[in-house]
Amino acid sequence: IFPVDLEPGQASAVYLRLDSADRMEVPLRLWKPDDFVDANNVELLMMGLYFGFLIVIALYNLFMFLVLRFPAFLAYVVYILLVGLFSATQIGLAYQFLWPPSWDNHYVPQNLSLIMVSLTIFLTTFFGDSPTRRRFSQVFLAAEGLFGVFFVASFFLDYPVAIQLVVVSSLGWSVFLIFVGVLETWRGSRPARYMLIAFLFPLVGGFVYWLKVTGFIPDGLFSNYALQISSAIEINLLSMGIGARVLQENEEVNAELTKTQEATILALAYQAELRDQQTGDHLARTAQYVSLVVRGLRRNRSLTRYLTSDYEADLVRSAPLHDIGKVGVPDAILLKPGKLDAAEFEIMKQHCENGARTLELARAKLGFRSFLDLAIELILGHHEKWDGSGYPQGLHGEQIPLSARIMALADVYDALTQQRSYKPAFSHEVAKATILEGRGRHFDPQVVDAFLAEEEQFRAISGAEGTPGRPG
Repeated sequence: IFPVDLEPGQASAVYLRLDSADRMEVPLRLWKPDDFVDANNVELLMMGLYFGFLIVIALYNLFMFLVLRFPAFLAYVVYILLVGLFSATQIGLAYQFLWPPSWDNHYVPQNLSLIMVSLTIFLTTFFGDSPTRRRFSQVFLAAEGLFGVFFVASFFLDYPVAIQLVVVSSLGWSVFLIFVGVLETWRGSRPARYMLIAFLFPLVGGFVYWLKVTGFIPDGLFSNYALQISSAIEINLLSMGIGARVLQENEEVNAELTKTQEATILALAYQAELRDQQTGDHLARTAQYVSLVVRGLRRNRSLTRYLTSDYEADLVRSAPLHDIGKVGVPDAILLKPGKLDAAEFEIMKQHCENGARTLELARAKLGFRSFLDLAIELILGHHEKWDGSGYPQGLHGEQIPLSARIMALADVYDALTQQRSYKPAFSHEVAKATILEGRGRHFDPQVVDAFLAEEEQFRAISGAEGTPGRPG
């Protein structure tokens, strides 16, 4: 910065002699003193906001790494710091405050090489164990090694050679990373969407800045700081992408745990079914019937707010456990081909309480709410009747939990339409007539209405083409 004293209308020639062995940028601009002060203040403000934003995002990601130990956060912190140093180099702050002039001809290609290495490592952890990342794992390793070689070579190569080598390689690698992001997005990866959008902003910012430099668009706040603004947006979007990646990983883990839980439930419930000489199809059918009844009940607006997707999922998950208490029923009673006598029936009725007691022991070990709460009320109450004549507690009406009322109809329908040791399989029409007779006595009227709304699906699942006779 040097003063040029000119009178209005005066012409003056100013000569500058510049000497450089290699790289040189000499942007010249004539300022009025007051305009220069104003522009300098704006620049200081914008740079303060930009570098302050980078520091905040870096600290946030470092904190998240320390809390979650997810490696992508740490890799991203390194990437942010390198991007910040590169930006400081481009505007001259790094040369002024961070390192001696002797580094000037080396640092830019070295920094770009390190940025690409850190970006590659970051995206390797960002994509995790996805099929696309596994497919190109050797390519990622090769890129890390290549840019590492460029970093070392930049100490010895002339600046024009080093910068062209690194820039061309960086552009090619960026195109490949965008291609990988497109493949991941095609697979439905939410984090990859953030990455693709993030990578677009530096391209847009660079294009706007080029238009400004070449005179196609005037100076302005956005055009002057397009690189910093687009870089900040990119940094923020990639940080959001890591959050989406963590969320996706948690969802995948939860899905695996849910599948494991459901498999364990089915295995446990199947033990009771084996003793009752039934197949696992009974468990699958009753779970489907339960889901259909919930769907039918959602037509009733007064119940809609209770019948959430989580409630339905827990109910379907609990349904296979409804007869788990039969494990404690003696074979002589459980497998008896004829009608049970009064004493035998009293023992059979105990399976509800036995099953509920078993799950209560499991629930006590958890210490938090889970689907077992719903399962226990379903097991205990699925033989209760709307008019209070059921067992084991003789509950009536809405004293019976909704889950048990739903399970009662699903269990009876399947028992009617499938062959058992003591009865033949009855047709759908016979099962429907029996359920209609029990409306308001055995079954909740609203549950029966829900069954009627979905009866064709019931028929299809049951495959009921049994005897047209009435159950005795």
